[in-house]
Amino acid sequence: MDFSQFNDAERNHLQHAMEQKQEGCVQKCADKFLKHSERVGQRFAEANAEMMGGAK
Repeated sequence: MDFSQFNDAERNHLQHAMEQKQEGCVQKCADKFLKHSERVGQRFAEANAEMMGGAK
């Protein structure tokens, strides 16, 4: 979400329904966050397996 989108959302915060554009933005951000979290978890698992293999 860029600054202008944030300002638009802030101005319209009293509306109960989000506009389609806002919903799309939120969905895109959520998808990016979930993919990032998955990659980070995978890297931690790889690093942990490497450390456990090196400790033997």
